[in-house]
Amino acid sequence: MHDDERISGPEVFDEIAVLEERGVDQAYIFEDEAEGVANGRQHGRGIFCSQKFLFFLLSYYCTCKLAEDHYDTHNPDALLPGVGPHNGFWYDRYNRGEHNAGKPPKGVQWYNTGIYHFNHTVDEGNRRGMKCRVQWYVPGFVSGRRAQYGCYERTRKMLQEKKRQENGIVNK
Repeated sequence: MHDDERISGPEVFDEIAVLEERGVDQAYIFEDEAEGVANGRQHGRGIFCSQKFLFFLLSYYCTCKLAEDHYDTHNPDALLPGVGPHNGFWYDRYNRGEHNAGKPPKGVQWYNTGIYHFNHTVDEGNRRGMKCRVQWYVPGFVSGRRAQYGCYERTRKMLQEKKRQENGIVNK
């Protein structure tokens, strides 16, 4: 869970704990569908991981392109050093805080490489019979984006309008 969550009460954790009872091994936690959509349904401000999934993270050694030296697609003349076969939660050891959209500094992976890599690992868990990449909506799990609350309101309004149109209701 990110450090900018607002939790409405202990019942939020009860709603998340239900995931284990339902046999879920990995889930992204969102306040509602709008937050899920705004985050591409793949990187919430909180995640749930079962014990089984955490052991899988330790035992699975990925040999993706990050394992070998490779050229950076955002800085084509920059060679990024490989990290070798890797397990656990991958991170860019050369990134010292870069998180802006756009072109990363030379020698640093694109800012969303970590979540894309995590999703690759999550998908491998699914291929091995786990129940992963579940979106779980918990109303009392209020997310900020770098401590900016209300940042998903535009997406909420867009989804409400889409549902109204699907139901034949037109705003005037």
